[in-house]
Amino acid sequence: MESMMTYESNQKMIAKMTELYGLDTENCKDILMRSCLFLLGIGTMICENHFSYTDEQISQMMKQTVADLVQGAKRRSI
Repeated sequence: MESMMTYESNQKMIAKMTELYGLDTENCKDILMRSCLFLLGIGTMICENHFSYTDEQISQMMKQTVADLVQGAKRRSI
């Protein structure tokens, strides 16, 4: 999984996250990794027909999950 953090697209996302959220690179890598795993789980459940949420509901879950991860990282950094 660490190798995926070397992809240029992920490096750009991490840089943008540090700018937007005011977190260090390691926290942003952790948030990106957790987000990817969350989405992978949702994708797997959709493929297996065990998930019946709308795109809007999934989008809202993802936004809330990232917000929660950012808040948690900020609390841990204090």
